[in-house]
Amino acid sequence: MRVITLLPAATEIVAALGGGAYLVGISHECDYPASLQRLPRVTATPVDISAPGAAIDVEVRRLRDAGQPVIGIDADQISRLAPDLIITQDLCDVCAVADGQVHRLSAVMASPPRILSLGARSLSEIWDDIQRVGKALDLEDDADELVVALLSRLERIRQGPRTDARLLCIEWLEPLYLAGHWVPDLVD
Repeated sequence: MRVITLLPAATEIVAALGGGAYLVGISHECDYPASLQRLPRVTATPVDISAPGAAIDVEVRRLRDAGQPVIGIDADQISRLAPDLIITQDLCDVCAVADGQVHRLSAVMASPPRILSLGARSLSEIWDDIQRVGKALDLEDDADELVVALLSRLERIRQGPRTDARLLCIEWLEPLYLAGHWVPDLVD
């Protein structure tokens, strides 16, 4: 099986399931595990990620207003890599490749790959996404084991010492953007 992942979470899930050998391409943002850094990068962004947060926000808004992707795909590279499966997301068109771009590319490929879109908005949906990736890679037992191990780790944390500390989770400083989706579940 030949797999391309278009976001870091997907790459990490595939690797955690033991499917790293299936990967033939990854996003420009993927940085873990180190053993996969040699793979071709199939996404890019025109945004200068070293700029201050406020400047990044202005550039992202400019791109969106102009109808341009914040993160684009290298269609030629993806076609050359001839994946059987592309794992993307449908949660955020700023954080990773927009789901629609992937479907449009797939539709014109000589041998269209399967598309698996991840879209977890809670921890339970993350477990579901892990199991969906496991099923797509025929690694369902590994996915079940990974989810059980992660749930076990969370339970050990829950049993640990608790404080009355108050916590604020900030995803972006300028403009201020509070963390959402699965972050409140993690805090709990």
